[in-house]
Amino acid sequence: MNKITKVIIAAAVLSVAAYANAAQKSYNSGDKAFSIDIPSGWTEKAVEGGVQLISPDSKTSLAIVVADSGGLDSKTLADSIAKEANYENPQIECEDVYCNIYGTINGVKVGTTVSADAESKLFMTITQAGEDADSLKKIIDSIE
Repeated sequence: MNKITKVIIAAAVLSVAAYANAAQKSYNSGDKAFSIDIPSGWTEKAVEGGVQLISPDSKTSLAIVVADSGGLDSKTLADSIAKEANYENPQIECEDVYCNIYGTINGVKVGTTVSADAESKLFMTITQAGEDADSLKKIIDSIE
């Protein structure tokens, strides 16, 4: 298993395990950087290449990771992530440079979006689990 896959699997598994007064925070690792709004009360945990956010009730989480794609496209990365993260009955839908993985891990509904950029050879994954769809959407919409 390669390092990229290990990072994504860790983020997906961690995602399984209230959006007032959000604070914007930036994350970077070398030339890879992004910023997001963190909802008040949410816990942030550093993961290699990104961050995991956990809701105050620990029932919803989101992990964002940026890493080197090794030149692989989104579909190849999505297939690898679904297999290595042990998605149960994964459904993978791809459009342009994005692929979405839908399924369950250990009985929990999980979704991962994979986006690879051929020019920069970077990719980003956003893995989400839980029921607080409104907060997840606000966090995802804040990514810059």
